[in-house]
Amino acid sequence: MSFSANICFERIFPQLIPLNEKLTQFRGFISALGEEFEVMLHLENGNLQLQGSWRLQQLLKPCHEAVVQSLKQSPELNIFLLELKDLLEKQLRQTKLRREILLPPPQYYSALLSHIAQSGWDKVEYVDPDLNTLHLRAKDENGRLHILQLHLPREYPKKPPVCSADLPEDFVFKWLTTSSLQDILEQFQTKLCFFQDFWMCMDEIDSSCWVLEPEKPRRKDCKRRLVLATNGSVQISVNPQCHRSIPECQFLGAERVIGPFRDNFNQNLEKWDVNSTILTNLKIVLDVKFPSPCSSNKEDYVVECGICYSFRLNDALPDKSCNNSHCSQLFHVECLIEWLRSVSTTTQSFSILFGECPYCDMVSHCCYWCSS
Repeated sequence: MSFSANICFERIFPQLIPLNEKLTQFRGFISALGEEFEVMLHLENGNLQLQGSWRLQQLLKPCHEAVVQSLKQSPELNIFLLELKDLLEKQLRQTKLRREILLPPPQYYSALLSHIAQSGWDKVEYVDPDLNTLHLRAKDENGRLHILQLHLPREYPKKPPVCSADLPEDFVFKWLTTSSLQDILEQFQTKLCFFQDFWMCMDEIDSSCWVLEPEKPRRKDCKRRLVLATNGSVQISVNPQCHRSIPECQFLGAERVIGPFRDNFNQNLEKWDVNSTILTNLKIVLDVKFPSPCSSNKEDYVVECGICYSFRLNDALPDKSCNNSHCSQLFHVECLIEWLRSVSTTTQSFSILFGECPYCDMVSHCCYWCSS
């Protein structure tokens, strides 16, 4: 049913103002339960179009079909506006009810504020407006700053918070109904003490070697990919629980470059001394002087992929090399697989691809093993 344009509703909706003499456009506000919502109405050919503020749209979103139905069936503008106001009030009541159900009880806030004061407001790095997410700061023995993130359940402190931190392993803590934030911070501080020597060893590596991966190491990262030489690197995986023991090592790059380092590693394992740092042991076992940021440029050891001509592709580095000793060009595994599958002369045996190097002419010496 179409709307009538000659409707007088100034008394019912005094905040709606006509924008033209024909009374086909209105703009203003509708009040509902003490809140005001901006609306814009446009009447054309007997059909009404409604626009409103973001807040209005969010409230009416769950009852969109009811609004559309009212637009179609209301014979007059004031009747539609009254129905719209009823819908808004209904949505506001439901929203308020949901908020009251979801909000924690008063004792939650009193306990939380008391616990924060006990541990010290200077320990608070961040707190969200709803007071259910909290970030606490702590410093370890060497002055490193650490952030402990806590998500508090509405039953706090009867139920423990969910904690996460930039640590090599999950932060597991003990919690009683009488526990507080101070208890968590003390246990977190104990955990930080446990990793002091691990971080000292990793910091020594980060400051003394060219680290290819991760690009920006975090405290939780237990792997490092270190430059050995041009076209050659080693990725070490350190166990934080016994970090001075022999790490898992994977040699990446041209075989003519990494082969001697792999041989040294296998032959000199008995020289590994758990009383020495990881870097000191790697230098001895690999018989290598790692390129250092103090004496070299990283660009001297960064070799781009011979196919896509980039160094980093989806966080992967070029680590597959041509077997031709006169070439030894590096490629991303993903690029190499795509290349080999596009060449008609490539053969495949199970999940292994054999094909020609896309970079050099000595194809008879080039074959690749790539998981498909």
